[in-house]
Amino acid sequence: MRMRKRYVAGAAGAIVAVAAVATLVSASPPVRTRSNAQAAALGAGGSSVVTSTYTLAPTSTLTPTSTSTSTSTSTLTPTLTPTLTLKPESTLPPTLTPTLAPTSTPSPTPAPVRPTIYLPTTRRAVTDPTADRVAARLMAMLDRPGERDRLIVWDWEAGTALVALMTAYGDGRDPRVVAWVDAWLARAVRDGWVDLDAPALAIPNHIAPAWGALLRDAHVGDGRHEALLAAARTWLTRPPGEGGAARVALPNVALGLPEDWPGAWAHLPDRPELWDDTLFMAAPFLARYGQRRGDAALVDEAALQILGHARTLADPATGVWRHGWSQAAGDHMSGGRWARGNAWAALAATEVLESLPADSPLHAEVRLVLARQLAGLAKLQASSGLWHTEVTRFDFYTETSGSAGIVAALYRAIAAGWLSASLRTVADLGFEGVTNRISPDGTVMRVSMGTGVPSAAQGIALYNTIDASRIQPYGQGLVLLMFEARERADAAGRDRGGRAP
Repeated sequence: MRMRKRYVAGAAGAIVAVAAVATLVSASPPVRTRSNAQAAALGAGGSSVVTSTYTLAPTSTLTPTSTSTSTSTSTLTPTLTPTLTLKPESTLPPTLTPTLAPTSTPSPTPAPVRPTIYLPTTRRAVTDPTADRVAARLMAMLDRPGERDRLIVWDWEAGTALVALMTAYGDGRDPRVVAWVDAWLARAVRDGWVDLDAPALAIPNHIAPAWGALLRDAHVGDGRHEALLAAARTWLTRPPGEGGAARVALPNVALGLPEDWPGAWAHLPDRPELWDDTLFMAAPFLARYGQRRGDAALVDEAALQILGHARTLADPATGVWRHGWSQAAGDHMSGGRWARGNAWAALAATEVLESLPADSPLHAEVRLVLARQLAGLAKLQASSGLWHTEVTRFDFYTETSGSAGIVAALYRAIAAGWLSASLRTVADLGFEGVTNRISPDGTVMRVSMGTGVPSAAQGIALYNTIDASRIQPYGQGLVLLMFEARERADAAGRDRGGRAP
């Protein structure tokens, strides 16, 4: 049962709160308290190896050595969004007026005839093989000695790849991708990367591969990784003193968060710091797991993580997110506004919104955070359609993976009706900029390596020195998420009687 005693305002009050942007950062909204039942809910606490080889042909058809079958289940929630008024600037519309738009209707998919790549609609898969090449190139990394090191570890890089592959392909119409994911998970056990029955989880980044396994199990329906999923859920919600994820205590009352909320997940266990990276790696897993289990407290907790991070990291003037915040220093370290970090945060918000009921006050609050962030980022887009690696520094290089993630979030928000369709031009320009950086063999170029939060002493100049010369699994993955999101936006436009571009 959804616990709502924490909210002083009802549905009408939530709409008023959404319209008042300033309350997200500096005002002191009504204090919320968690009910005893919800607090209790938050405190509760070998496969054969399949080897697949893929050949990159001119049309990049995936050629597996094994197949599996799967079924598809998906539950998405229609949402009604209030009007968000923005000051006219550049080419942005003066107001963003989302509309009520149901998302895709779940239906089982009979398999025999499959498109080259699964996306919500097959138009792009038929006319543009680029996404297929990106996926094939990603999976081929595992067989290449100079590239596999980014994939053979239980961490966020491989986890992002698993999530992207399952999001773009994993409904059963193309079991070859599911076979690759199965092979990766089996290898993780064989080579000792993780014990799936009792995983040693230390940081939120370790949840990303579990999210990939959750998507795999949701599509296949065999419950193969239930022990892993339960362990990940328990670690994310258990108090730190009992072996759970480290948390950073926040001034909950001042930020309008539940007074007894235990805090936001720390990115690292030994430093009280919040990083925007954290959200994508862990919050969507918890939201999807809670939705799948009918546990509203878990979905609410994922939303509170978005809000807790946002009210600490989002710039109140622009909505754009800073990379990190140090509780010890009481500052945002370098204060950088990292492109890929903004992509991680925005995509995490879209995932959590899909699991939240549309009438939840948390849904309205997360939606406002997302809309303000994307509107702010739209103003910083370069003429190429991309975003600079530090989005406010136009003299820094433009970075592909962060740009792809921002575009994916734009398409998702437009498709769901959380953002004005007039921002489709921003998303389409970004899509063009990203696809211009995909080589003929499917390699996504100019993807920066993993980037920690620069210290105040290092400053934001560090972002412009991060190497961007190698293929990265998360770069391939974020581009796949962009293709999937574009198809989602196209389908939503047709459903509303519009004409897809």
